[in-house]
Amino acid sequence: MGRPVDQLTPKGAATRREILRAAARVFDAKGYALARMDDVVSETGLTKGAVYFHFKSKAALAHAVVDDQKQGMLAHVRRQLEGLGGPAAQVRGLVPVLVDLVIAEPAGWSVVRLDRELTTESPQEHAQVSVLAEWVGLVEELLLAGARAGDLHFSADAHALATVFVGAFDGLKGVLEATGRANPEELRRAAGVLAEVIEATIEAH
Repeated sequence: MGRPVDQLTPKGAATRREILRAAARVFDAKGYALARMDDVVSETGLTKGAVYFHFKSKAALAHAVVDDQKQGMLAHVRRQLEGLGGPAAQVRGLVPVLVDLVIAEPAGWSVVRLDRELTTESPQEHAQVSVLAEWVGLVEELLLAGARAGDLHFSADAHALATVFVGAFDGLKGVLEATGRANPEELRRAAGVLAEVIEATIEAH
C-alpha cells in the first residue's frame, strides 16, 4: 500500500497529497483501466521512485484517491450546508452546493466512476463503503433530521428518496458528459430543474 500516512514527515504528507490530486486528474481523464502509473508520474513531475514510495501499485493509488476524494467532498459539503440553517434550508441548498463543488473540482465527482471501476476490477479488495452509499447516507440524514424537527414532510421512505436524489444527480452529470454538454452553464440549468423536482417532492417549512 505504501508508507503509512501517520509515519510521514510534513513534506512527505504534502507530496502524498500532490500525488493524490494528480492521480485524480489522470483517472478522471483516462479511467482506471487505461490509466498507468507512468501517467501519474508524468502528471506530478516527480520521480517514479517518489510516487512508488507512497503507492506501490495503481490499485493502491486508486483506492487512496477514492477515499481521499470521498472524505474531502463529504466534509466540504457538510461545512457548506451547516452555514445555511436548519434541515429544510440544507436540503434546499444541497443541489447548488453540489453543483459548485463539481464545477470547482471537476475530477472530484468522477471518483464515483472510479469507485465503480474498482468494484468491478477487484470486488473482494474493494470492501469499503461505496461513494454513492455515503452520499445517500448524507441526504437521508438531512431528510430524517428535517422530519424530526417538523420542517420537512414527505410521503416517500427517506432512504428511497435519498437514493433517487443521489442517483438523479450522478446520472445528470453522466448524461451531460455523454451528450457533450458537460459545461458549468448546462450543469447549473439541468440541476436547477432537479432542485425544482425535489422541492415538489418535499413540503418544507
